[in-house]
Amino acid sequence: MSTRRSLIKGSTGLNTVVDPVRVDYDWRTGISDLAVAVNVSIDQSKRINRRTGRTLKQSGDCHSMFCDGGECVFAKDSKLYSLGSDLTSNSLLTSLSTNDFLSYAQVGDRIYYTNGLDLGYVEEGANNTWAKTTDYVGPTSRRYLEGPFAGNHLAYRDGRMFISKDNVVWYSEYLSVDWYRKAKNFIMLDSFVRMIKPVRDGIFVSTEKKIYFFHGETAPTFAKKTVASYPALEWSECIEYLDGESFPDLGFSGPCALWVTAEGAMVGSPTGAVKNLNREKVIYPSGTRGRSLVRGLNFIHTLE
Repeated sequence: MSTRRSLIKGSTGLNTVVDPVRVDYDWRTGISDLAVAVNVSIDQSKRINRRTGRTLKQSGDCHSMFCDGGECVFAKDSKLYSLGSDLTSNSLLTSLSTNDFLSYAQVGDRIYYTNGLDLGYVEEGANNTWAKTTDYVGPTSRRYLEGPFAGNHLAYRDGRMFISKDNVVWYSEYLSVDWYRKAKNFIMLDSFVRMIKPVRDGIFVSTEKKIYFFHGETAPTFAKKTVASYPALEWSECIEYLDGESFPDLGFSGPCALWVTAEGAMVGSPTGAVKNLNREKVIYPSGTRGRSLVRGLNFIHTLE
């Protein structure tokens, strides 16, 4: 008579959907789901590793950190700072009207920002005024062009800046982030806009009700489609993009967007397709906001 040892040699990840005594386990390979996981990570070989510890670099109520291949900035105590490469030094850029979260968009060497009350851009370690700085030059036109304005969320794609305010997304004139035709160039949504995330073929937009994809080369020719019946968590979209070719099971290729919902972590393809990565295995707690980052091959995110 032989006995089988239940040794876990690897894992396919956390599973909080099924009863803990019924989590999937293959006694031949020793691969199992985990009913509980605290401070562990799982690599592509399914090996379970203890997550490394943390070291305090900046004290205080720091938030809204952003770095997209250029400078790094963050907010603390109603002030905007730049962060040094050693993660400990910082320099004050400007005071803000509120300590609310900031939304950013990297355009060339500039980091544009807004928090609903303030707006500006950071370049070469200095804060700058973001305003309509040049006059219109061209054929006679009755178009009324305004300068940029403070909004809730920013995104840049295909030569246009997108600024959301409440349930409306405005977009700038082509190749001019300083000019806005607010009377015409806007997208009206069903409720407050929580997220704008651009990809190759369009932009993902989440309201408080649903997630949409606006497909098209330029904003005026966008075609709208619903891609999820539940919303993204505000501030949960990841700055980095996931290389779809590194994960053949996704069925996506090219840079893919990532964000978090109360139904699970989401990935959006360059063409506007979406996939919930863990809805069938993980029950998420309720929340309206989140944070996320890509570290190596791991999508790390939080909910609140």
